[in-house]
Amino acid sequence: IATGTAEFNRIMQILIYPNPASNKLYLQIPEFNSLSGLSYKITDMMGRLITAEQLVQQRSEIDISNLAGGVYAISISAANQATAIKKFVKN
Repeated sequence: IATGTAEFNRIMQILIYPNPASNKLYLQIPEFNSLSGLSYKITDMMGRLITAEQLVQQRSEIDISNLAGGVYAISISAANQATAIKKFVKN
């Protein structure tokens, strides 16, 4: 969901690594300064919310050591409602 092509393109540039991951997941947000109100949420494949936080810097570290092994979705949203949803694997 995006309110405009420019916002959608900026939020889609977000990098998530490593994938698969064991203990830490990193988000790299190239256009951080041009996106406001960034937050993420992690859900399992059944759609259950695992965690949600605000993003306050260009590179963020997320502790996923307490997650069970499996596939998860991470949704990154901006205040303007542009959202990127990506999957990652927890070893």
